[in-house]
Amino acid sequence: MIISVFPITGPLKEPLLILEWIIFFLYLEAGIIFYIRVKDIKKKLRNMQERAYICFFFGYSFMRLFIIIGDFYFNAVNTRLMFYNIGYIIGMIFALLFFYRMEQYQIFFRKFLFTRIYSVVLILSIIFLFILTGYLRIIVFFLTWILTFLFVVFYMKKFASNNKIKRVQKHFNLNLLELLIGFFSIIIGTAFTIDLVVDILDLNFRLIGDVFLIVGILFVMLFFISVPTLSEYDWLEKIDSVLIMHKSGLFIYKKLFREDLSPLNDTLVSGAISIIEMALEKITSKEEVSIIEKEGKTIIIQPGKYVFGVIICDEGLNSFQILLNDFIEKIEAIYSNVLPNWDGNTKVFSPIENIANEVFL
Repeated sequence: MIISVFPITGPLKEPLLILEWIIFFLYLEAGIIFYIRVKDIKKKLRNMQERAYICFFFGYSFMRLFIIIGDFYFNAVNTRLMFYNIGYIIGMIFALLFFYRMEQYQIFFRKFLFTRIYSVVLILSIIFLFILTGYLRIIVFFLTWILTFLFVVFYMKKFASNNKIKRVQKHFNLNLLELLIGFFSIIIGTAFTIDLVVDILDLNFRLIGDVFLIVGILFVMLFFISVPTLSEYDWLEKIDSVLIMHKSGLFIYKKLFREDLSPLNDTLVSGAISIIEMALEKITSKEEVSIIEKEGKTIIIQPGKYVFGVIICDEGLNSFQILLNDFIEKIEAIYSNVLPNWDGNTKVFSPIENIANEVFL
């Protein structure tokens, strides 16, 4: 049941139209940012979550575009409803792709549980939007957002319980709060802009809803700008080995993370040691991280005060640099009395294995 008169007119038309176009461009900009982040990754190990957010933001940008056209530019009720329905269907199709991409990356209770449920809701929505009228359409709308709300809650719980993220991300709780505020503001803002709420109340609530949407999108964008790409937190899937060498050139520790790749790993380890040995004098004078591409792998060399830390991996993630620096600092703190005048006895370094497990596992 649609009581509101369209196209929207009156004193609130201009402010509403400006806010609606801002929402459209913010969604579109966020989608473009994610597309660029994924596109710029040279390796094929692109994170499914980022592709999921591309679907989310592009889907809702196109949905808002159709809603703007229907609400502000057409007098005919049927034409307005056609644009309105097409916009929601596009948004829901992209939302389905969002769930699918997210569940390719991580299992929530059962494989593709939310994708399957949302597929059913999408089919019901198509039936209700184009065949039925009245409050059944509103029921479907709330079903979709209840499902989205539940997914966000479970996703946040998984995200907050990920110890790997806490290890490499400073101000983690503040970043998580940004994401929570963003998602819930988007949900509240969308609820305030649906026809039922506007019919019961007035256009002022649609104006409030638009403000909530803008705030929500900005907070979500702020979160993803302030944290590294999500693939940074999957370093265990991308790390081959960690080496520690004394600055005298002697090798003191090696840890393999992929035993099935040990022949290739040994070759890369030897190559990494050779590279360090050949450039030892040059590297010793540097305090920065050195990143070298070799045989399809990345070698990260982190100099400390007494040792070099080396990681051989698939991608030169910033997380590796943070973890390697932490690893070196722990080793040099524990062995501060041994490393300056080390006599070459490697047995003294056997506890380093426990430090490595604490930092990387």
